[in-house]
Amino acid sequence: MKRFVRAMAGPVSALCAAALLAGCSEDDLSGEEFRIEPASVVMDSDDTARSFTVIGGVEPLTWSVTDESLGVVSGGGRTVTYTRTSANGVNVVKVRDSRTWEASATVNQKDAVETLTLSPASASLTYNGDQVVFTASGGEPPYEWSVGMSARGYMTWRNTSTAVYTRSTSGDNTVIVVDSTGLAAIAEVTQPDA
Repeated sequence: MKRFVRAMAGPVSALCAAALLAGCSEDDLSGEEFRIEPASVVMDSDDTARSFTVIGGVEPLTWSVTDESLGVVSGGGRTVTYTRTSANGVNVVKVRDSRTWEASATVNQKDAVETLTLSPASASLTYNGDQVVFTASGGEPPYEWSVGMSARGYMTWRNTSTAVYTRSTSGDNTVIVVDSTGLAAIAEVTQPDA
């Protein structure tokens, strides 16, 4: 028995025709975009619950996590709540729709984020060759040190948490430290004409 496909208007109908009407309906095509928002989150110990919403897909939806020792999902439908435990680690929130399509989101759980500070917060260097020792504290080592204007001064490292800034010429500058998570702290260096 031959099947004849009539010309139908609209992009959805054209897609169904292209699929030779093999069980195709508008509902089957409505979930071409299937993802979870947000796609990834970082939760510290003070951040105990987050909402996740699925975009696209065909209901009913089934939600799960890869590691229940890190957290669980509650609720149902298109939006659920993820509640973390006190454990740290990486968990994955998953959703599966009625067509068995899957989407996932990553949850990175860690202790409360510390602030990153520089001591001293500012310095004044009068003469070329003058130096000051900066100490970073907080954040997550290792640290990376840099300066705003390398022509005006440079950094030498003593260890991961301390570094020495040396003035090269006049003109204000900044000392920048960045921890392993991308958290930054800046100290101002005043360098008047000698």
